[in-house]
Amino acid sequence: MTDTADQLEIKLAHCQRLLARAGRVAIGLSGGVDSGVLCAIAAETLGHENVLAVTATGLIHADSETAAARNIAAHLGVELVEVDMTDCAEEDILSNPPDRCYHCKRYIFSQVVEIATRRNVSAVASGTNADDLGDYRPGLVAEKELQILRPFLEANFTKSDIRALAARFDLAALANKASAACLASRIPYHTRLTPEALRRVELAEATLASLGLTPCRCRDHHPVARIELPPELFHKATLLRDMLREKLTDLGYTYITLDLAGLQTGSLNMLLQKDMS
Repeated sequence: MTDTADQLEIKLAHCQRLLARAGRVAIGLSGGVDSGVLCAIAAETLGHENVLAVTATGLIHADSETAAARNIAAHLGVELVEVDMTDCAEEDILSNPPDRCYHCKRYIFSQVVEIATRRNVSAVASGTNADDLGDYRPGLVAEKELQILRPFLEANFTKSDIRALAARFDLAALANKASAACLASRIPYHTRLTPEALRRVELAEATLASLGLTPCRCRDHHPVARIELPPELFHKATLLRDMLREKLTDLGYTYITLDLAGLQTGSLNMLLQKDMS
């Protein structure tokens, strides 16, 4: 639930004080609403010349999210540095263990910290917010270890709060943008991350979106594609069944299924919960 206008103003002021204290800040910019709005607040608070946006590209990052990060940085007038993960050889990432997110976040933000240090930028910040505490997110541990500034979390911003601010900071297009976790979140744990599998997922979700089936997830249990959609899109998906089957078969899937549970954030984490029970 979004806070009242007065409550939101109090949170925003708190966030701005944290950023002002930093002076210059490097922000991990994913292309989503959280980091995008944080970047906008920082640019207004500190001046765009005191904000450095850093985005990771390649491997687990969809081209559409890279394009979104570039567009946000250009729109806000902040410099963008790209960290290319295409040739990443970190086994703790590629082997896709249950704590992969920790290793990936640590890998990316360690590089952001190095870039910030070289550029005489005093703080590194992320768009982590209060709602992120409600899911299995080992990457949050890496942020804490690296002393990443988390203004939204410290000011108790929720995702709804951030969306409510998007238009105010001239990012209205982000207000209703669906959350887009990295492509690795579509691959079951312990299944190795390969460029082929990640590209297959990216193209499958782009296909679904092109047919108006969005938000969506394509969970890659190759040769099975498990499609997650909001239940209100089930009927539309059945009407497009033959086209979907043809297009996803062309991508290398043999079986295409529709998950009757609907769209579930982090649905692959359910297997971890069963293992721990």
